[in-house]
Amino acid sequence: MSSLAGGEDLPSPFADIPALVHDHSYLPVRYDGLVDNALVYISRFVVRQALKKLSCDVCRASLVTDAASAIKNQSYHLLCLRNNGGLVIPSEGTVRVVRATLVVSLFFKLRLHHIAQMTTLSLQSNNMRQKLNKTVLFKGH
Repeated sequence: MSSLAGGEDLPSPFADIPALVHDHSYLPVRYDGLVDNALVYISRFVVRQALKKLSCDVCRASLVTDAASAIKNQSYHLLCLRNNGGLVIPSEGTVRVVRATLVVSLFFKLRLHHIAQMTTLSLQSNNMRQKLNKTVLFKGH
């Protein structure tokens, strides 16, 4: 339960999500190396765009990391191969945010697709043309 400043309790919006209910999460915890490398590369683009907008030096420094620490991490392998000294290297926190955003956006995309499919099905269930078509096809009238 979450609470507002007024003391009013609201139900969690994630209470009925099947992937998070019970004691097991069906969402992936660890991605393979290829996906991790792609996420780091996408994070580089996100950081580069954010650095253009930010003026706070502390905020800018929290988005990037140095090349020496990136070499140690296998997730940064693709970025290290492509780096000739000019690429922006995203921090671990930035990569985690991009990963979480990917999971949430994928989950909601699937959820919205399911909702749209169920809505279309419910709208078509009362379709007279469909009922008559099935009558002609299956009963032979």
